Amino acid sequence: MSLGKAAAIDPATVEKSRLLQQLRKTRERFINYQKENRFVYKTPLVFTGKELEPQKNKAFYQYEQLLLKLLLELDGITVPESLREKRKQIVTEIQDELHLLDKYKLSPPKEQNWTVFLLLVLIAFVLALYSSGLL
Repeated sequence: MSLGKAAAIDPATVEKSRLLQQLRKTRERFINYQKENRFVYKTPLVFTGKELEPQKNKAFYQYEQLLLKLLLELDGITVPESLREKRKQIVTEIQDELHLLDKYKLSPPKEQNWTVFLLLVLIAFVLALYSSGLL
């Protein structure tokens, strides 16, 4: 083989490489989103009745939207058989994070419940003092 001739490039190999790179970048973005939004799980959610208050839980909703957008991007990537498992793995990781968000949304942190409990005890104590005439 002479140095002047370029090696033939297989278009399928180039496309597979491009798709693999796209999957890797999507997973990297997911990992970065996770790191940047860990505080969401440490921030008490604000409810109006049984519903989340959208204006007071912006970070929660924004994180949820970022994850949903990643899933939509992955849905738009058609991969060959050899990359389907990789794509499926990334989709599963994102779905697991969304399930964690749903679980967090359905069961507020115990600290939040503890604060409400203490507030109710304090109110009951003040009412007891008031009704007994000590206050």
